[in-house]
Amino acid sequence: MISRNLALRLLVAVVFIPLLLYVFHVGGFVFLVLVEALIVLSLWEFFTLTGIRLHLWQKLLLILLAAFPAISVQYLQSRFLFESVIALIFLVSLPHVFTRQLGDIGRSMALAAFAMLYLTVGFTSLILIRSDAVVDPKQAAGWVTFLFASIWIIDTAAYYFGWQWGKKKLSPAISPNKTVVGFFGGFAGGILTAGIFNFIFLPDVGFIKLIPPALVIAFFGQLGDLVESIFKREASVKDSSNLIPGHGGILDRFDSLVFAAPALLIYLRLAA
Repeated sequence: MISRNLALRLLVAVVFIPLLLYVFHVGGFVFLVLVEALIVLSLWEFFTLTGIRLHLWQKLLLILLAAFPAISVQYLQSRFLFESVIALIFLVSLPHVFTRQLGDIGRSMALAAFAMLYLTVGFTSLILIRSDAVVDPKQAAGWVTFLFASIWIIDTAAYYFGWQWGKKKLSPAISPNKTVVGFFGGFAGGILTAGIFNFIFLPDVGFIKLIPPALVIAFFGQLGDLVESIFKREASVKDSSNLIPGHGGILDRFDSLVFAAPALLIYLRLAA
């Protein structure tokens, strides 16, 4: 008999996968809304998960600031990005200069700055991949779909290989269930995705040319998963939140994406 958790996971997948495919295809403002939602929700999750000491108004302003780069890339030809980084530094640090109690303020400032760069750069990279500045406009939606599908298939392959044959732990202090065999099994999942997309979404690219970006996604995606696990391990929680029924939080579902997306973007730029 199917478990309630698995039923929820399947239901969410059935509802959201077609919706995501539609958004990838449409692009433009609709795709921007998706990216901004991922940035805003993931940052709020991160602030809550890590328990960083920021005033509520700081958190809200930081989230608004984090939403700006995607808009800049989409509509302003990437103008004012340097100014937004300066504003980030000021907003994270200056309100604490005259505090009367230190505590873990230094840690909070560092974590807030890291989260802003880590999550904003990761998700904003999707805008550039979907635009016509990096790839053929006819292939842009296919590349975004390839990225998301690769992450899901790589994650499934890594889990299966690790469960079936994995013995040696990959990083036991951070993620006790991940194994070395599972890690390399993820690369097999990437190659499988390249084979599938050679026939469906990116036939003009070809199987051989899809293998290198698939391996890039496999490496950096699994690295991103481990990075998020650090924060969950320190917070002693299983999921970053319970926002997505049966799946945990935004960070749980897209932790691989925030590392894989900029890595794929760099690869596509270099390979162009």
